[in-house]
Amino acid sequence: MELTIEKNSKIGDIQNAFNAYYPYLKIEFFKPLEPTTKKTVKPEKILANETIGKVSHIHTVITIKTSGSITVAQLEKDFLDKLDLNIKLYRKCGTLWIETTLTENWTLFKQNIEGELLTKPSAPDKEGNNTSVDDEQWMEVE
Repeated sequence: MELTIEKNSKIGDIQNAFNAYYPYLKIEFFKPLEPTTKKTVKPEKILANETIGKVSHIHTVITIKTSGSITVAQLEKDFLDKLDLNIKLYRKCGTLWIETTLTENWTLFKQNIEGELLTKPSAPDKEGNNTSVDDEQWMEVE
């Protein structure tokens, strides 16, 4: 999958397109901090109704790959490099959204599956044990 982003693309439309493909992940956009800003300052979130052209220096159509094999760290780097925008990726965990900072080396596919496993109740197998994906299964799909 790829996100095609133009000057008049709305943040909310980009978020919805991403979330349609990865229902257990969500992207939030943040304005870049000035180099002199202290790291303790919380970055300003960009609202869903803002256009990319208003918050970025985009002049052409940009595509950002969002295939399942891309890691969170690579996706964040691509948005920063191509649009000068900071993003944070969140994974659904039950009714909460948790930041993926500690698992930024995971692929989008793995993040989304983990979000599904943490959100949907597990079905018991024939022996009555809850089922889940183990490490060997992860290695098979990647």
